[in-house]
Amino acid sequence: VQHGGGAAELDRRGFAGIWSPSMFSNMSLAEALSHVTSRITFATSIAPIYSRTLTDFAQSAAFIHEVSGGRFRLGVGVSHAPSHVRMGVTPGKPLSDMRTFVEKFRASEGLGALPPVVLAALRTNMVKLAGEIGDGVVFANAARSLLGPDDYAVISEQTFVMYWLAVQSVNGNLIRVPLQNYTYDLEAMAAAVDDRVQLLYIANPNNPTGTMVTAEQFDRFMGSLPDDVVVVYDEAYREYVCREDYPDPLKYYNEGRNIIILNTFSKIYGLAGLRVGFSIANNDLSDALKRVRAPFNVNSIASAAASAALDATGHVEEALKINNDGMELLTTELSGMGLNVVPSVTNFVLVDFGHDVTELNNKLLHKGIIVRPMASFGMPTALRISIGLPDENRRCIEAMREILA
Repeated sequence: VQHGGGAAELDRRGFAGIWSPSMFSNMSLAEALSHVTSRITFATSIAPIYSRTLTDFAQSAAFIHEVSGGRFRLGVGVSHAPSHVRMGVTPGKPLSDMRTFVEKFRASEGLGALPPVVLAALRTNMVKLAGEIGDGVVFANAARSLLGPDDYAVISEQTFVMYWLAVQSVNGNLIRVPLQNYTYDLEAMAAAVDDRVQLLYIANPNNPTGTMVTAEQFDRFMGSLPDDVVVVYDEAYREYVCREDYPDPLKYYNEGRNIIILNTFSKIYGLAGLRVGFSIANNDLSDALKRVRAPFNVNSIASAAASAALDATGHVEEALKINNDGMELLTTELSGMGLNVVPSVTNFVLVDFGHDVTELNNKLLHKGIIVRPMASFGMPTALRISIGLPDENRRCIEAMREILA
């Protein structure tokens, strides 16, 4: 339940006292929902349930209505909270002429154009493209292609959750290596590799800490790995990095090494809603990925939009400037409050408060500020704050200052 305006009433009626995650450890989803909804007597809003399709939504609505004994209905509503922070999405308009682009695409190619036809144009426009297209799907494909129940993958703790979810989806085994100073510990990850390990995932820059490993560190790491271990190198936030010591993973692709380089149009290009990205890998790895990918895994508009985005250099430059200015403002102001702000090279910043941030996050929500608590990443004392537009950043700073005063 997102308390909203009914927070005091919910607290007065003892709702907070009956809610404990441990209570539901042995319950099914239906039992847990029935348990909670039977005790709710007043609420102004229910937390959103995200559904991929209207069919999913209808099924969710029917399910909640049933388990609540008809007392609750799932409805469609609009959040009136300001959009700061947009969970890692590039601030500003994705592409100012995207509506015009879509209309032109409909007129020229038509929405009936098969994705492979449009993907061919995208490949032509991407000189360095050598792998498969598909944001997110390639994570699962790497695991499905290369892992079995007896195989292992090495990942870092406090990193992008899709890595371990992909490994778990094929009943693979995980070796988790702790971060060092909020950054990937490549030496420890290399030391964890043994004969059982087939895959190793690296996010550089890392989500959610915003840190990066340097070219020197990565080169030393690659030099210490067995040749048959596949490195999945995810550089989704690469375009935000302004440092000259950022690694060049293409060097290892050009050498024929077993590396899968992941890129996306979801971040600085602002096309997160279209779910399009690409991988770069040698022929053997690309062939393995193709064998398990879903057909037409990226639609025609997404492919054409990605191709157009490559020409949108003005948008990228503007987005980078907005991000850099916002990063400097947030880092300076939050550090000035005595907070531990982790230096970031991305479009978000991690703030470690040194204590549980559940109450702080709820207070920010009541002020219309949406940030990301890091408890699910094993960091219950930290919040991840995305960079927004200038007035959004200032609102976030003022809200934080008022709460912490």
